[in-house]
Amino acid sequence: MENMLLLLLLTTMAATQTSARRSGGQVNYWTTASPANNLNGKMITLSSDGFGGISFYPPNYSFLHKSNWLYPNRAPRNWYSPTIYPTATYPSGYPWTTSSYPSWTTPPTTTGVTVCLRYLLDPDSNNIFTLSPNSPDALTLTSYYDGNGYRLTWGRSYQSVRLRANVRMWSLTDNMWNRICLVVDSVKGFVQIFKGGYMSIRKGMVPKYAWSGEPIVAVSNTNGQVTDLQMWDFPLSYNGILNYVARSSYGWPTGSVLTWSNIRYSLTGRALVEDVYERQQAAKRGKNIKKMRKSKKEGAKEIVTAN
Repeated sequence: MENMLLLLLLTTMAATQTSARRSGGQVNYWTTASPANNLNGKMITLSSDGFGGISFYPPNYSFLHKSNWLYPNRAPRNWYSPTIYPTATYPSGYPWTTSSYPSWTTPPTTTGVTVCLRYLLDPDSNNIFTLSPNSPDALTLTSYYDGNGYRLTWGRSYQSVRLRANVRMWSLTDNMWNRICLVVDSVKGFVQIFKGGYMSIRKGMVPKYAWSGEPIVAVSNTNGQVTDLQMWDFPLSYNGILNYVARSSYGWPTGSVLTWSNIRYSLTGRALVEDVYERQQAAKRGKNIKKMRKSKKEGAKEIVTAN
């Protein structure tokens, strides 16, 4: 009996260690959900080898079935949100919230959806994001070809359309980040993608895509960094898109559904929240300047002492 218990213990320990190695050193696949964060100046680094992934959602979003959820700047609405993962796998800290607002019996209709973000991906990685990952209306964007081609897949029947951002729209200064905006017009039934100063032609979506699912954007199975995610529940205007892709700083425009300055997230596997490269470089430059100034002061003191 003692030998059997010892064997069971050793087997459990080995399985736990294997799980930890596969998830980048973390025994539990899901980490604790974050509180609301201002992520301006931050980026998320993901490793597909470590099963890295992240899900973004609004600060006051609830994962309960038919729970009330309030847009940051809109009237209260009821969202039918199926649980993202089995109940047993929910981490502590998930937003199990309630609301006193009246409920609706049907999901709200929207005129469309716009998702903007900045990213850097390894050439072998093509998964960019999935909107409403556990909804029948899930929408997935992947890249292909030379980085200017995209494939959009949606719905239960996995309809898809290919988009290529090769039409010059604005003359913009190059930036280290791929700055993209995906714009879906549910009323007209068309989709278009913008990347920096370029855009794709508008293409029809057959059948039309009417987004009314969970306000969650998931990024996984990829190697790279993402930052500055913004999401609107309507097709963003050309001026709004230009304001996003042209600026190099954070803060505006802000999404009506998701905004990088007030957002919650949950990490899986090997994923890291860190300063963007620009901020890391500025911090290093600042340290070098302080070091040079200190060295000059010490040199001046030595000269005075010698005299």
